Amino acid sequence: MFKKSFLALKYILKFLVVFPAFFWMHAADMNLNYSEYNLTNEKGEVVTLEPYKNKVLVVNFWATWCSPCLKELPELNHISKQFNSKKVKFIAVAVDSKLKKILKFKERHNIDMQLLLDTNEEFSDFLRVSIMPSTYVFDQNGKMILEIEGYSEKGIQKLIQEVEKLIQ
Repeated sequence: MFKKSFLALKYILKFLVVFPAFFWMHAADMNLNYSEYNLTNEKGEVVTLEPYKNKVLVVNFWATWCSPCLKELPELNHISKQFNSKKVKFIAVAVDSKLKKILKFKERHNIDMQLLLDTNEEFSDFLRVSIMPSTYVFDQNGKMILEIEGYSEKGIQKLIQEVEKLIQ
């Protein structure tokens, strides 16, 4: 319980500190360096985002303690199946530190998306993730096209529209 509260507090504080930066930082200014960020896969291996280079990439940051995330992730998983294409990939990056908990959630909800952990927080810091869930869409060149903070039907529809535009 303490760990959940600490993580939630950490993201609230991060939001309060980082939020002013959003006024001058635009999605169009952000380009992804695929080899720069070390994430941990479901097997506990350190991986980069290199396999997603030259593809439309949808990255969702979530946590097992985040109620909206638990609603959104199964929905994104369903959408990823609809876009079952070599041109677009969906990944879910957990900010939790417990791999077992994440794998249990994946199994319980039949999540097929690639799940990764941002254990050193380099990737979430680069994107200035301050709200859970947060979803980012990158084009084939690694340019951020869309940033969605929080969960809403409107956000999901916008995500679908942007991905459809990018893969045409």
